[in-house]
Amino acid sequence: NLTPGTTYYYQVAATNSHGTTTSAVQSFTTYAPPTAVTAAASVIGPTSATMNGTVNALNYSATAVFQYSTDGGNTFPYQVTATPATVTGTGNTAVSASAAGLTNGTTYYYRLSATNAGGTTVSGTTSFTTLTNPVATVSAATLVGSQNAQLNGTVNAEGAPLGASVTFQYGTDGVNFPYTIGGTPSPVTGSTAVAVTATIGNSTGTPLVQGTTYYYEVVATSA
Repeated sequence: NLTPGTTYYYQVAATNSHGTTTSAVQSFTTYAPPTAVTAAASVIGPTSATMNGTVNALNYSATAVFQYSTDGGNTFPYQVTATPATVTGTGNTAVSASAAGLTNGTTYYYRLSATNAGGTTVSGTTSFTTLTNPVATVSAATLVGSQNAQLNGTVNAEGAPLGASVTFQYGTDGVNFPYTIGGTPSPVTGSTAVAVTATIGNSTGTPLVQGTTYYYEVVATSA
C-alpha cells in the first residue's frame, strides 16, 4: 500500500535489555508509470505528418509509441515508435514520430503511450488533417467591355497553412491559355470558398481584341 513514485527512508532498530541501536538510514523509491502528453502535429503534408508530445520517465527508462487512427479516436490500429524510443530521467522529454502513407484531406487522431517498470500511461487524443488540393471554380465574367473584362471565380484553400495563390489563365481557343494574370485576393486562406477576381484588358496594358471570344480558368496552388 505504498504510494507510487515516492521515496521511502528506513532503518533497522534492535533492542535488548541494555538498550536500542539503530542502523544507518537507507532509502528506496517505488515505481511510478511515466507521464505522457501530446502536442500539436507539425510538418503536415498531403500524405504525411509529424506527431509530437512529451514523456517524463519518472527516473525509470520508458519506451514511447504514437498510436493513430481515422475513426475519431475510438480505436488506434496504427502505431509508430517515438524518437527517442527510450526516455530516461525525471524531466519532460520531447518525443516525435513521422507517419507516412496517409490519405490526403483526412483527419487523423493520435495519442502517446509510454511504458516503464511502473506501468503504462496513455495521453489524451490530438488530431490533425492532412493537406489536400485547393478547390477552384469559375463563374461568369462581368463588366465586359470592348477591350476589357472582369474574370470571376472562387477558391477554397482547404486549410493549407500558407493559403492558396490564385491566378487566372486565359486564351482564345479554349484549349491553350497563354496569358496569366494574378487574382485578387491572393493568397486565399481558410477552409471556405472565397470570391476571387481579375481584370484583363486596358488596365493591364494588353487590350482585348474586340468581338473575340475569350476562354478562361482559375488556378489555385497550395502546399
